[in-house]
Parts: sequence; C-alpha cells; structure tokens
Amino acid sequence: MGSYTTEELGPPTYKVTANKITATRRQRLTSWSDVNDYIDELFASGVETGSMPWRPAFTTLPGHDHLVLQSVDVKPFTEKVDANDSDGLATCGGGAELTLQYSTLDYQDDEDDQNQDDPTTWLSHSVDGSQQVLTHGQSSMKWASDDAQVHPDIAPGFPITIVTHNLTWHAVPNPPLATWYGLLGKCNAATFLTHHGPETVLFSALNATKTTKTDGTRTYEAKMTFLARVIHGTVVDGDDAGWNHFLRPDGANAGKWERILKQNDEKPIPTGDFTTLFSY
Repeated sequence: MGSYTTEELGPPTYKVTANKITATRRQRLTSWSDVNDYIDELFASGVETGSMPWRPAFTTLPGHDHLVLQSVDVKPFTEKVDANDSDGLATCGGGAELTLQYSTLDYQDDEDDQNQDDPTTWLSHSVDGSQQVLTHGQSSMKWASDDAQVHPDIAPGFPITIVTHNLTWHAVPNPPLATWYGLLGKCNAATFLTHHGPETVLFSALNATKTTKTDGTRTYEAKMTFLARVIHGTVVDGDDAGWNHFLRPDGANAGKWERILKQNDEKPIPTGDFTTLFSY
C-alpha cells in the first residue's frame, strides 16, 4: 500500500433516514499527483480510476464497519488567500480535497421491481402454451363407421397441450444449487403451481447467473423452465395423465392413458419435491 500524506478536515458528518445511514468524511490529500493511486486503494481497485471498480472487499468508515464507501468527490483544495497577494489568488500548493461518501448497503426498496413482503428476493412468472403432436400405434384405433381396425400404414397423431411455465427467482443470496441439479429432469411428486397434478410437470431447464456487486455482495438469478402436460382423454388410474402416461395400444385398456413402469417397477421419469426448489 502506498504512503500518502492526508489531513482530516473535521469529523465525519452523518445523516439518518428511514432505510439508510450515510456519512460524509472530508480529507485533504497533500499531493495532487497521488489522487488516482489513493482512490484505487480506497476501492481496492486494479482498474483505471474513473471506470467501475472491481472490489473483492469493500472499504468502510474507520470504526463503523456497517458504513461502506460508495463514492469519492475530488476538487482542488483552496487555502486561505494571502492578504499580501495582489491578484487575490492563493500562492501555495493546496493539493486535493476529497469528499468520501459512506452508507449502509441498499435495502432494495423499489416497489416496481420486487415484492415488498420480502425485501431480499422475489419471483416472476410467465406462461406460454403450445402443442406437441404424439403419434400412436394403429392397434388401439378403429374406424368410426364400421369398427374396423386402422391399417398399420396409418400412424394417427394427437395434439397434446404443453403449458410452459417460466419462473425467474431474482436476487437469491444462498441458492439451493444441489437441490436444483438433483431435481432437473424430474417431474412433480405433488400438485404444483395450483393446477397441475402429480407427474404432469417436468423440470426441463435451468439457467443460473451469479452477480457480484461492487460492494462484495453476491446473488443469483435463476431461470427455471417447467413443462406441464395437459392431456384430455380417459386415464386408467383416474389421475391426470402425466409424463409417465402413454396411450395403451392393446389389452383391455387399449385406447386409454395408462402409467408405465420399468421392468424393475421404477418410473421412467422419477419424481421429486418441487417445493424445495425455492428454499434457502
């Protein structure tokens, strides 16, 4: 760390509002040529002064660790004019006057950007609808006019409604990353998003972005995509037809939606507790 000659121009001043405490500290830096280097050290910055500094740690007001340095204003320090100067200007080198602004961290109180019931994190939700066409074997199909079985060359297609739920969880301080990874590719074990029964919603995609602010705080924004199947038809077990249901082509339940299992009795698409996706 460099060695700079500074002078405190009086004690810090404070301002207290409903959601923030600010403090102002004035210093005189003797040498104007040291200004850039001194500011870089104040912000723990390795980049050129004047651009957004990267701060792996933040600078606090001495003796007040809750007050973080936010900005530095610089102007020439003008000393008292010598009465003997005929031009009325100061003749001695004044150096630079630095005004350091400190404050507590923001409480994120923008009502337009987040839910005020939780000042830390919030959720946004959008819904899209589309159709997926599934083809089925002809053995479960017949002609309406004479009950004759559909010819093997015909592969009937059926539109299945897919409701895509895009959930974005903003400003997550300590995300459950292991839970996200463990549930990706699974379907819901219980009713999810009010309207979708068990096994009808697939957790299909995840995009998580970490943001590190200049004050050192880190949060994530997680974008999650869920695909909900909405199938209209007769279901053997009486549940909603989900991702483990297929249209049976044979047997007594031919033409009905029925859940399938692997030979070891496991479900082809495993289920999970989706409520744990949003806990931290």
